[in-house]
Amino acid sequence: MNICLYDLRVDIMDSTKIRTLYDDYMALSSFFYSQNQISFATCINDVYRKSLLISAASFFEVEICKAIYDAAEKKGKANRAFVNFIENKVITRQYHTFFAWNSSNTNNFWGLFGEDFKKNIRLEIKERKLEDAESAFLYIGRERNNLVHKDYVNFIINATFEEIYSQYKAACDFVDFIVDTIKEKL
Repeated sequence: MNICLYDLRVDIMDSTKIRTLYDDYMALSSFFYSQNQISFATCINDVYRKSLLISAASFFEVEICKAIYDAAEKKGKANRAFVNFIENKVITRQYHTFFAWNSSNTNNFWGLFGEDFKKNIRLEIKERKLEDAESAFLYIGRERNNLVHKDYVNFIINATFEEIYSQYKAACDFVDFIVDTIKEKL
């Protein structure tokens, strides 16, 4: 029996690995500053910002793809070929095409489910006041793309570690919304 990557899903708000990354950064940064080792503190800051950005984006990708996979499995219970098709052609290596990362909203993603679905979700996002969480989610994805496609080693992130972590925390609410929407409405 194959183990699917999507079997590894954990609860979004319980990302202990990302919380540990945050705690480790804070401890190392505090230590180096307390020892007046500014060069080391600066190096740790650069490495951990990139690591946090990649970790958060990757975590979100697994969560959203898992929700899509689960919805396909639920709808295609008796049809394993359909589930395999969804996994192989819709999900695998397609996640970053779901979203227009440079836009100000996630309409591209919701539009994949049809115009009426997108309109209803836009209303729900507004009603639930999730616009900031949506922006934070797009920020994480956009900056991840910039980081990996624009010379990772030399790429400069213009946000502090704490700002990235704050964006990650806000984006978690939106990823929860995406996952819940897929579970409940598809």
